[in-house]
Amino acid sequence: MNGYTLIDFTQFYRELIVCFGDKLILKKCLLEYHDENIANAILMDINGSDHEMGKTFYDEEMQLFLMWMPHTPKTAQDMGFLSHEIFHAACAIMGGIGSKLSDDSEEVFAYLITFLTQRIIEEFSISFSCGQEPESEQTQLQSSPSLESSDSSEV
Repeated sequence: MNGYTLIDFTQFYRELIVCFGDKLILKKCLLEYHDENIANAILMDINGSDHEMGKTFYDEEMQLFLMWMPHTPKTAQDMGFLSHEIFHAACAIMGGIGSKLSDDSEEVFAYLITFLTQRIIEEFSISFSCGQEPESEQTQLQSSPSLESSDSSEV
């Protein structure tokens, strides 16, 4: 489901806009939370770059914190790219409070990435199904060849 949502990080004094959809949906999303100048600047940045898979924007001065992908993740490649953007978002959130990724902060980053991933998957009802239910163990056992069913006339 394309669309957008706002994830509030009260403890970090930040709000992350997550938007999945084409540039028209992105503009609608931006206009809900920001003025037209900011919306146009973001759209120009996307149009003038190689960000066709998505991008995370963070600008303290504009008070803009946005993660955008042109469609809701459906494939393993999309999910990989979502993970990529979530990492950027986590770095921006933690950087905003003065924390850099290090051995000492790694666990906090990991929990933040977990939190973001879960919220986004839940908010957008992202499914991990490949379109087929895995065969049950019983079905697999019934369909596998056995020695008993082999043609004994060749022995």
